[in-house]
Amino acid sequence: MGPSYAVMQSAHRATWADDWIGRVVGSYRLLRVLGTGGMGVVFLAEHVRMGRVSAVKILHPELKTRLEVAQRLQAEARAMGRLRHSGIVAILDQDTLPDGTGFLVMEYLEGQSLRQLMHKTGGALGLEATLRVLYQCATAMAAAHAAGVIHRDLSPANIFCLQPEATDATPSLPSIATVKILDFGLARLYSPEGASSSSHNTTRDGVVLGTL
Repeated sequence: MGPSYAVMQSAHRATWADDWIGRVVGSYRLLRVLGTGGMGVVFLAEHVRMGRVSAVKILHPELKTRLEVAQRLQAEARAMGRLRHSGIVAILDQDTLPDGTGFLVMEYLEGQSLRQLMHKTGGALGLEATLRVLYQCATAMAAAHAAGVIHRDLSPANIFCLQPEATDATPSLPSIATVKILDFGLARLYSPEGASSSSHNTTRDGVVLGTL
């Protein structure tokens, strides 16, 4: 798989995502693309009756027929459905369209990923900011582990820094007042009491998934 294939695939996915703008998925009308990942595209969407704004994650078209990808999307929904914590993005719904395309509906967040923030600062956040991010991540992960969920892909790209309210903003740390953990697509579910795993493990020996 050479660079030319990757460029073609990226262009195809961008065109495909643009074609979805204005479509209704479940009860949500897709408004614009928020971001693209390995499994799917995340759209800003609005509930057609209530007007509530959410984020909708839709699988890439070439992945919708792959059983392991569908299982990961379902596992992500189950994992996030277990969790009720302010430091973890909330899932609102999960379903499949008539053509087999799976999707998730999540709360909409305003801000930027820790990866984006680190890129802007050259990777230097400072001690206070670093401790603030790590403390919130550790607290959220402790809650997830207590609920029987192991993330398995925690990285700066999956840590989202919320845009603070104007009254809470500080000149030195304007974009990391609060963080939320995203993307539980590789999560493993287990019983905190030590029983056997309640999820299907979709990873295989020799296959690299997530972030190196």
